[in-house]
Amino acid sequence: MTRNTYVLIATLGSAALLLGAFGFQHIGGYAPCKMCLWQRWPHAAAILIGVIVLFGAPRALIWLGALSVAITGLIGVYHAGVEWKFWPGPSSCTGGGMDLGAMSGSDLLS
Repeated sequence: MTRNTYVLIATLGSAALLLGAFGFQHIGGYAPCKMCLWQRWPHAAAILIGVIVLFGAPRALIWLGALSVAITGLIGVYHAGVEWKFWPGPSSCTGGGMDLGAMSGSDLLS
């Protein structure tokens, strides 16, 4: 396979993951948490970089695309660790230990 084939596969992979996230949000009705949103930005960067490389930009940009994929992977590991309760997440995302069931709707909105 050629280098452009690998770039195309990586670009389409990030696009598929990002489209899947938007599908879960807009079709499935799942509201994304802060960490979910963090993970979207590096995928968007990887897609943009991949398209630029495919249209003839310097090949050195491939490493920048690889870095963006590595960043979203690291965020994903952190996110999974928070979900599995290996370590605490951002207080704005995890509720800060509050009992959400005991709160009123107006308390939740604030």
